[in-house]
Amino acid sequence: MSLLPPSHNDSFQRLLDEGFTLYRHGAFIVGRVPFLDANLTVQHGLLIDAISEEAGGVAGQSPFLHQFLFSGGTPSNIDGTQLVLGGGPDNRLIFDNVNADWFWSFKKTENGQARDYVDFYEKFRHHFDAITAPVRHLYPDVELKPFVNVLSVEDDNNPFVFNDEHSARAAVMDLRENLLAHRVGVIGVGGTGSFIVDLLSKSPVNKIVVFDPDILKVHNTFRSPGPAIREDLGRPKAELLAHRYLRSHKRVEHHNVAVSPANAELLEGLTFVFVCVDKEGVRRELATLLLEKDIPFIDTGMGLDRSAAGLTGMVRTTLSRPESRPMIEAEFTTPAHEVAENIYHTNIQTADLNALNAATAVMMFKKYAGYYAEMPQTWQSLLTVQTGSTIRYPC
Repeated sequence: MSLLPPSHNDSFQRLLDEGFTLYRHGAFIVGRVPFLDANLTVQHGLLIDAISEEAGGVAGQSPFLHQFLFSGGTPSNIDGTQLVLGGGPDNRLIFDNVNADWFWSFKKTENGQARDYVDFYEKFRHHFDAITAPVRHLYPDVELKPFVNVLSVEDDNNPFVFNDEHSARAAVMDLRENLLAHRVGVIGVGGTGSFIVDLLSKSPVNKIVVFDPDILKVHNTFRSPGPAIREDLGRPKAELLAHRYLRSHKRVEHHNVAVSPANAELLEGLTFVFVCVDKEGVRRELATLLLEKDIPFIDTGMGLDRSAAGLTGMVRTTLSRPESRPMIEAEFTTPAHEVAENIYHTNIQTADLNALNAATAVMMFKKYAGYYAEMPQTWQSLLTVQTGSTIRYPC
């Protein structure tokens, strides 16, 4: 179970010592608070705030925002009218099955001027006192701070080593659920695929599974994120990446093999796959396999050539989804034509294009998953290197 972190000014401990029920749920601090409903009956709700940890696990002194989320109903005044604390109604998922009912913007005032809170203690007490004032007025004998033995709760859905404070602060826990629903495979991590793993490790997907049969060679180190050390050369690429990103994402697995129909069972349970291989025959075989297994996927690739002015070419990102299946089948089942010599295959160092291809692919996946808005639905993106122009093909 996670514990309340130490805090500047001992904010959390002061509240606990004063008898408040306060606990931690993943990236949130939660406090129990009584309030009056519209029928003037005493109810209990939750004041919820995103926590911000600093070095050593200490909670930041100044609250990240002056707002509070409230769950449990609609607090009322002594006449049954709605209690107004700024902000407005809300209905975003916070954690588990707890949704926000209100998003309050209620600053402290001093000498007639609004100011920021100095610490969490002040912020919590200011909101608590305002919400409970009608209860104190109508029911002076009611215990406002009854002890409730609430254990701190770990966010079991959190795939990160650290608490997902970023989703908590931005109040996008509902959108996070769209990514948590996905177990993602990355086939091929020599260049673009390694950047995709890097970006996915910073996204709250449920699981990342890396596939690659090759070992790390010198030319791979110039197409991958982060520095490489000589001792990494000769190690399996999939294993190396998995061990590296397990430091930040708890659910990274690897298979030091090439995916094919012979070991298609390795794909079981995956809800989405990135295909990052540069051999035309292998790409087609994988596309056919994923279509047969009805697993949505993104195929990445680029073609480069040399001209008098410098390198030219195109970066391609193709999404297979139910709406684009006819186009995908045409793309990958049409007999392959002769492909002109592609300077990319000479191991030219293009980490920037690999990173761009990966970013486009991950962004396209997040649109498909419902994290980013998508208007209209797109199945392919083609970026021309020399002009920087992008063509997107809608479904």
